[in-house]
Amino acid sequence: MNIPQVLQKVTQLYQGEKFAEAEDVCCQILKSDPAVHGALYMLGAILLRRGEVDGAVDLLRRAVTLAPAIPVYQSAYGTALFSQQKFTEAADAYRRAMHDSPRLASAHRGLGRALTQLWELELAIQSLKKALELGAPRAETLADIATAQRRLGKWHEGLESAREAVTLQPQFAWGHNILGLIQGDLGDFPGAKASFERAIALRPDQPEAYSNLAKNFRSTGHFSTAVETLRNVTNLSPRYVVGHANLGMALTDVGEVDEAIAAYRHALELYQDAPATRSNMLLCMNYSPKLSRQLVADEHRRWGVMHGLGSSPQPPAMRHIEPGKPLRVGYVSADLCRHPVASFFEPILQNHNPNVVEAYVYNDTQRPDEITARMKHLTPRWTDWAGRSNALLEKVIRSEQIDILVDLNGHTELNRLQVFARKPAPVQVSYLGYPNTTGLMAMDYWLTDAWADPPGSEQWYTEKLVRLPRCFLCYKPPADAPLPEHRVQQSSITFGSFNKLAKITDDVIALWARILAETANSRLTLKDSATADPSVCDAVRARLQKGGIDPHRVTLEAPRQRQIDHLSLYNSIDIALDTFPYNGTTTTCEALWMGVPVITLAGEPHASRVSLSILHTIGYAEWVAHSPDEYVRLAVKLAADTSRRTQLRQGLRQNMAQSSLMDAKGFVTALEAAYQQMWRERCLA
Repeated sequence: MNIPQVLQKVTQLYQGEKFAEAEDVCCQILKSDPAVHGALYMLGAILLRRGEVDGAVDLLRRAVTLAPAIPVYQSAYGTALFSQQKFTEAADAYRRAMHDSPRLASAHRGLGRALTQLWELELAIQSLKKALELGAPRAETLADIATAQRRLGKWHEGLESAREAVTLQPQFAWGHNILGLIQGDLGDFPGAKASFERAIALRPDQPEAYSNLAKNFRSTGHFSTAVETLRNVTNLSPRYVVGHANLGMALTDVGEVDEAIAAYRHALELYQDAPATRSNMLLCMNYSPKLSRQLVADEHRRWGVMHGLGSSPQPPAMRHIEPGKPLRVGYVSADLCRHPVASFFEPILQNHNPNVVEAYVYNDTQRPDEITARMKHLTPRWTDWAGRSNALLEKVIRSEQIDILVDLNGHTELNRLQVFARKPAPVQVSYLGYPNTTGLMAMDYWLTDAWADPPGSEQWYTEKLVRLPRCFLCYKPPADAPLPEHRVQQSSITFGSFNKLAKITDDVIALWARILAETANSRLTLKDSATADPSVCDAVRARLQKGGIDPHRVTLEAPRQRQIDHLSLYNSIDIALDTFPYNGTTTTCEALWMGVPVITLAGEPHASRVSLSILHTIGYAEWVAHSPDEYVRLAVKLAADTSRRTQLRQGLRQNMAQSSLMDAKGFVTALEAAYQQMWRERCLA
C-alpha cells in the first residue's frame, strides 16, 4: 500500500479506538520517512489522547511546520498547546486553522476555550456560539459557554447554559461540575452540593468536582470537612495542582498556617507559573512568626521576578499638566463592597478635591452590594472589570492617560498586579489592601506612615516609601453601628479577639494564657468565620488547652451575618487583645469604635505595627506594648482598673471621632499632597 492508503488505515484504527495498532503503523511510516506529516499528526493525536502532552506537542509542531495549511493539524496543535496551558499560543494555532477553514467547528470551540483562559470572555463566548452553529458537540460546548459566562459574572445566563448541557447529556460529569460552580455563585449551596456529588458519582476518578465540593463546604461554614475533602483529593491525585492550592486556602481558614504554606509550596513545585497561588502563599506568610523577615521579603521579590519582569513595555510618557489642572488618579480594587478595604477607601473617594485629583475607579468586585452602589455614585469615572482581561484593563488605563495608578489589593485575592507589572501608568503606588511589599519593580511607591514603617524599613520594599505626616489610614465606621453599652459591674473580665484564626499563633496563645492566669475568673471570647464549624471549634479549644488555657474559660462565637449583630458582640467584651505578628486593622478600629480598649504588641514588620499607628493617632499609645511581658502587664493592669474601663466605654467613641483617624478631609488633603510629591519626583527623574 502507498502512504495515503496506510494513513487511511491508521485513521480507521484510530476511529475504532485501536490506538496501539494505529501507533505501531505510524511509527513504521516515520521510521521509513520522518517527514510524513499525516503520520506525525495521527501519532500526535494518539499521544495527546493518552495524556503524553509534551510528546504530542512536538509531533504536531513538526506536522504543522511541514503542512501549515492543513486546518485539522493546526487545530490539534492548538489543543495540545492548550493542554500545556500555553493559551496564547493555542489561540494563535486555532486562528490559523480558522483562516484556512472558517467553518471548522473544533477550531472555533478551541479558540473559545483558550480565550476563556486568557479572560477574553466576550470574544470567547462569540467563538463558542459560532462553534455551536457549526456543529460542535452541543452539551460540551454549552458547558464551555457556561464557564465563560460565569467568569464574566453572567451567572443567570451561565446557569441556563449549564442546565441545558446536563439536560442534553445527563451523564456529562463536567457539565454537572460547571452547573455546581454557578449554583454556588448564586448562593444555591444545596443545589451546588448536589451537582458536585452527581459529577463525582459519574466520574469518581476526576479531582475537580471533589475540589469544588470542598469550596462549597467552605462557603457554607463546614471548614473542617473542606480540609478533609481536599486532603483526600491530594492523596488520590497527588499531581493535581489546584487541589494543593485550594488545600492551602482551606488550611488558612482554620488557622493551620504552617501546613497551608507547605500546601502552597507543593502546588508551586508542581506548577511554578501560578501567580495567584504564589500570592496566596505570600499573604499566608505574613501570619507566621516562624519565618524570617528576610525570607518573606525574598519570596515577594521572587513573585516580582517570576511574574513582573521581562514583560513590561515602555511606560507611557508623563502627561503635561497645566497649572491648576488635576492629576488623574486611578484606583484598582476587587474589594469595593462589604469588605475592610471599603471602610478606609470610601472616605478617600468621598473627599477628593476635583481641582486636585480626578479619581478613576477600576472596580473588580465580584459580588457588588449596597456599599459598591454607594461608592459608585461618588465618581462618574467608575468602570466595572470583574471577569475582564488584564490586557483590556491595561489598554483602557493607557487610553485614559492615568497619571498615578493605585493598587488597593497587593497579594490578596483577585489582585491585578500583573497589570501593574506592565506599567500602564507613569507613576504606580501600592496602598491599603496588603501589609507588605508587592515585590514588583514596576511599582514605584508604597504609601505608609512613620509608625507603621519607621526609618530603616526601606530595605524590605521594592517600592520607595512615602510616609504621610499622619496615620496612613482614614476610618469610616458603619453607619448602622450600635451604641456602646454600659457594662454592668462584672465579677469577671472578658477579653476578646475577633481576628482571623490564622492570626492566632502559638505565641499569641501563650501570652493570652499568662493574662488569664493573672486575672481571676477572667474569660476569653473569640470569633471568626471558621468558628461556625463545631469541628474547628474543637480543634481551637485543643490548641488553647495545649497552650495553657482552660477551654472552659473560652467562648467561641459563631459569625454574624449582619454587621450590626457583629458589632453588638463587642458589648460583651471588656478588653480586646490584638494578635501578632499580624495585627488587626478593621478589627482594631471596630473594637475602639465600640468603646473597647485594644492591647497590642508592636513588632518590626508593617503588619505588626498597624494597631500601633491607629492607637498613636487616637491618643492611646499607652496600650502599645513593645515586649511580651509588657503586653501581659498592660492587659492585666487595665483589667484591674474598673473605673478606667467604664470611662472608656462612655468616651472612647467620641475621642476617636475627634481624632485625625476620622478626619477624612484632612487625610485626603495629605494624600493628595503625597500624590503631587510623587508626580513632581517622577517629572524630575
